[in-house]
Amino acid sequence: MTDPDHPAGPGAPLPPRREAFCQHYVVDPNGTVAAVEAGYAPGSARQEGYRLLNDPAVAARISELRADMASRHGRAVDDHIAKLETVYRKAMTEHHFHAAVRAVEAQARLARLAAARRTNDAAPDAGPGEATDPDPAAIADPATGNDGAAAPTAWPRLADIG
Repeated sequence: MTDPDHPAGPGAPLPPRREAFCQHYVVDPNGTVAAVEAGYAPGSARQEGYRLLNDPAVAARISELRADMASRHGRAVDDHIAKLETVYRKAMTEHHFHAAVRAVEAQARLARLAAARRTNDAAPDAGPGEATDPDPAAIADPATGNDGAAAPTAWPRLADIG
């Protein structure tokens, strides 16, 4: 008798519950939540999530899904920039200059974010646990008055102020 939760062999597609676990884990990287969403019993979801995350076939599938999502995300940024170009052109045609400026600012922010991600993806020297996404606070946004300087990491002590 075959176990419905174990694949037939290497390279075989994952069983439906494991595939569902992978799909949910990519959206919300919490093993317990993903296990419950995939249909595992809530009482054992924590253990199931741990077990599944340590399964090489599941880990490979999660990596595959993440790579696909990253690829689609890159295309999505380009699509959003193109849509903002349409907004800009329409705003200029109708003399809504404030809206045109906002569209250009949004395009610039998206372009900087996409470039920073491409740079980080190309940098193989980022070690495990190191942040590779740019800090959103470090991206200049004239509309909000953010000059791109990172926020202070700690409040100054009263004795240092004056």
